[in-house]
Amino acid sequence: MPNFVAVTGEKHKSTKVKRDPSFSHFKSQHLAPLVVHEFATAAHEYPIFFVKDNNSEDLRAVVLMGLKPGENLYYGEKKWNANYVPESLLGYPFALVNDPNNKEQQLLVCDEESDRLNSEEGDALFDKDGKQTDFTTNLAQFLSASIEKQFQTQAFIQKLVDLKLLITKSLDISITDKKSFSIDGVYMVDEAALNKLKDKEFLELKKLGYLPPIYASLLSMAKVSHLLRLLEQSSK
Repeated sequence: MPNFVAVTGEKHKSTKVKRDPSFSHFKSQHLAPLVVHEFATAAHEYPIFFVKDNNSEDLRAVVLMGLKPGENLYYGEKKWNANYVPESLLGYPFALVNDPNNKEQQLLVCDEESDRLNSEEGDALFDKDGKQTDFTTNLAQFLSASIEKQFQTQAFIQKLVDLKLLITKSLDISITDKKSFSIDGVYMVDEAALNKLKDKEFLELKKLGYLPPIYASLLSMAKVSHLLRLLEQSSK
């Protein structure tokens, strides 16, 4: 179980973070959150869908990395099997959380159960004088920027919902050995509805900068076949 604690110079003065090119903490995840800023790049590697959050019922953007829960076809023991890694994988074992003592501030926390944290190798969190290293400062800035991107992504998704541009689909997957199954509960952009938008609505999407990620999500559907190829390769 994860155990997130606040990062402090006193507690973590000797802590280092090993790099993990395989992103093993996601090896059993078939979905990864995605922000709208990543759509154009991620579409070259992964299918992009929208799914309902289990807690809030809000829709969120994700990349599909496996064809069933617990399966990640991009994970490799030595490296990630794609040229692009979603930002949501990059921050672990760290996160930013609201400071319970100051609502206007956020705390950098780390998962002390992660085997990447150690005192021997990797990037140090603090220098010998107890000051944050560039690694820690840059990490906090990255996580802060990611939170802002998540807000912007939710605004993008809400606009798609308002314009009734998202439809739920059942993906019917056929494998070469004649087995088949379906992936239910995913949403995608309804291209027909997009083409029927009024000129004013379409121009609004253009002004907001939403057309590129919309078309990127549509183009990413071709990557479902890439998942099938990865599955076939993994079963050999």
